[in-house]
Amino acid sequence: MQVYACRCAPVQPSQHPKSGRVFPPQSKPDDIRAAHYRNFNNPGPFLSDDETKQLHQLIAHLTYRRFREFDATWNTFRLLRRAYDHFRPFVDYVDDVDFAGQINIRASIAAMKNRYETWLSEMNAITHAQRA
Repeated sequence: MQVYACRCAPVQPSQHPKSGRVFPPQSKPDDIRAAHYRNFNNPGPFLSDDETKQLHQLIAHLTYRRFREFDATWNTFRLLRRAYDHFRPFVDYVDDVDFAGQINIRASIAAMKNRYETWLSEMNAITHAQRA
């Protein structure tokens, strides 16, 4: 989910401080992007500008700040939950627009969403158990 959530970046508007994206866009012919669907109501970025900057400086590449703030913590569950909350409407839209009537593909999409939602639910339970 974490990698998949990061791959959601093409679904959201540009965020990377230098190139305009959190991660560079893929350029494979079979990529599915929100830009391909003009009628899709994009929910916008799931990261704040500050979070984007921190991710870029502390994770995406090596900086001196990264050494000084090595113990920085991230609420991974919250970030992944927000990423999925922005990603799911797009998957639902593509499912309805491109795959209506294609039972096997729709079943695969439903299974994928179920896996992510189960995983997020389990992460949520762990997060709450750690706080107790």
